[in-house]
Amino acid sequence: MKKILLSAFATSAFFISSAFAVPEIISQQTEEPIKIEKNISDDAYIAGEEITVNTKIEGDAIIAGMNITLEKDVTEDALLAGHTIIVNGNINDDIRVAGHNVTINGNVGDDIISAGKNIIIRNSKIGGAVIATAKNVKLINVTANEGITITAETIFFDSTVSGLVSLTATNITFGKNAHITGSLTYSGNIKGIYSDTTLKNIVNGNITKKESELSQYPILEDKRFFIAGYLLSIILFSFLLNIFLPTYFSKSVSHILSAPFSRFIFGLIWFIGAPLLAFLLLLSVIGLPFGITLISVWGLSFLLLPYFCTSSLASLFLRIFKWEGFFATLVVTILAAIISITPLLLLLAPFILGGILKEKSEILKSYKK
Repeated sequence: MKKILLSAFATSAFFISSAFAVPEIISQQTEEPIKIEKNISDDAYIAGEEITVNTKIEGDAIIAGMNITLEKDVTEDALLAGHTIIVNGNINDDIRVAGHNVTINGNVGDDIISAGKNIIIRNSKIGGAVIATAKNVKLINVTANEGITITAETIFFDSTVSGLVSLTATNITFGKNAHITGSLTYSGNIKGIYSDTTLKNIVNGNITKKESELSQYPILEDKRFFIAGYLLSIILFSFLLNIFLPTYFSKSVSHILSAPFSRFIFGLIWFIGAPLLAFLLLLSVIGLPFGITLISVWGLSFLLLPYFCTSSLASLFLRIFKWEGFFATLVVTILAAIISITPLLLLLAPFILGGILKEKSEILKSYKK
């Protein structure tokens, strides 16, 4: 639990400390797949849309993209973020991974910390603990030495685990090979017929059932882990935005600095006026599709606001400090992400949205010309 408590700090420290190494940096702004075959003898920073790593990484692996396949081993930590992530190689230390679909098939020397929609961990030996939150989690033929903590809507557990196992879900299913050498704490419904005697055949320790606190979708019991994971996702994706779209956010910041009051009012109008206009459009048959589109875009802007805010602040910091380069962008993104998860986001939001909307209008004008 101590690692969970310190994960946000550790993540930031990990990024900052990386600035003093000499890593392999691979990034690509086109849609061409990235296939890495050559040896990497140091830390690797890889960003792209389609990424396949077919070589051993002698150091840390920090990879972000749409689809990521890691076929070979990583001798130290792995930090991965994307839509679909497949890890077939072994990770000698910790792995922290966030994605829509995450599959881990390799062995892990220390902890797994993962978040996403669908997480599958199978045929793996885990030297440390497994901490996962998702809609669906499956553990198949996994051996873990330091316990498991899972929060999900559905959990399929068919593994051998030593230590404390904490399962929080709407539905929990135990496979025929499930075995726990330690205590089980669970919340939710266990599918199938399980008496206390039957569960004791699976668990060599205390069994505690908690009252379920889950609604339709699961929530994290430990909010510190949620904050750490949320911060990590903001850092990774905002960093990618600044790497791939530096000019866009730089111009947005210029719009804010040139006319801060106008940008604030423009952003405030979007906040308040867009949903009101959408509601009026929804009242008429002709305006219905426009109303749905407007309210969808408005909602999406709120979901992406922490990322836009972080990217814009990072661009502003680069301008103020007169920094440039890969590592400078990384450091200021971390600082901006920390600010973006505080209540300051509500104050900054109108400025940020105003600047972004102004730049979008400028792009549209140039396109029409």
